[in-house]
Amino acid sequence: MILTTVVKAIIIGILVSAPMGPIGVLCIKRTLHKGYKEGLMTGVGAAVSDLVYATLTYLGVGFVVSFVKDNNPIFTLLGSFLMLGFAFYLYRSRASLDILETEEHTSPNYMRTIVSSFFLTFSNPLIILFFIALFTRFNIVPEGLSAFLGYCIVMLGIAIGALSWWYAITHLVSKLRDRISVIGLRWFNRIVAIIFALVSLVGLVSGLIGLLEQ
Repeated sequence: MILTTVVKAIIIGILVSAPMGPIGVLCIKRTLHKGYKEGLMTGVGAAVSDLVYATLTYLGVGFVVSFVKDNNPIFTLLGSFLMLGFAFYLYRSRASLDILETEEHTSPNYMRTIVSSFFLTFSNPLIILFFIALFTRFNIVPEGLSAFLGYCIVMLGIAIGALSWWYAITHLVSKLRDRISVIGLRWFNRIVAIIFALVSLVGLVSGLIGLLEQ
């Protein structure tokens, strides 16, 4: 039970971090222009912001957990539709490296990097809808555990997933700095979008089967 919840939470942490939106592009730019640590601290700030929104979402889901369980197929369908819509948006989006150019010449300040990344990520409250879709899709609220322990396990998994993603992406960018391009970012977004679409389609099928069995 605990291991399954941790694995699900890690997957959620990765999926939330993976799309190359403004914060992902900023992470890559800082890695290219200021080095690996600067890029990683950008990811840390984003991960902290994601945990705040994950907490708000988890508490909201926890308050209505019995209602969610009683209507799990419906929530699975709704969450899958939200994910499918996000996948379509991500596939059509245009990644760009033209963001915060003035930062290229400033001296490294890791605390400033974390804080700026935190607020940039936190400025998009729509991520709550994303977390709602993922939490309901993966039925993340564990059964048989106290509310506090369940919360700690889920947040730990999300933190591990998010930080692992940012570590991997900054390490990869630092190694392949001469091969990073806007076209590459766009194709990366499309691949992530396809993954989201596949996960959402599985959820749609699961939700429909659940409704038919009721």
